[in-house]
Amino acid sequence: MFVSTVRAFAARVPLIKFIGKRTWPAVSEAHAHPAAPAEYQKTFEAFLKRRKDALTSLSSSTSSGAPAASVVDEFWEAPERFWHPKIRELQEWEIEAIATGGASLH
Repeated sequence: MFVSTVRAFAARVPLIKFIGKRTWPAVSEAHAHPAAPAEYQKTFEAFLKRRKDALTSLSSSTSSGAPAASVVDEFWEAPERFWHPKIRELQEWEIEAIATGGASLH
């Protein structure tokens, strides 16, 4: 009985041993995947330039005072057209069957 009490309060030592640093190496710059098709590797720089231009234009348009798209936290804050789903309403016995895991059906 005394041995189990001592074991219960002993410090736990995990059996797995981690080797090496716990940091990811930093990527110097974006580049195409080495296994990507040749045409993708050729046009990757142009793609990055277009993406960077699109992101800068997007950030400048939102900071210019234009209202940002609103995000709702609760369903009643959404427009009324989203309140009523296009599926049928569940009946009370169906809700009860779901809540009890099917036990109320027997």
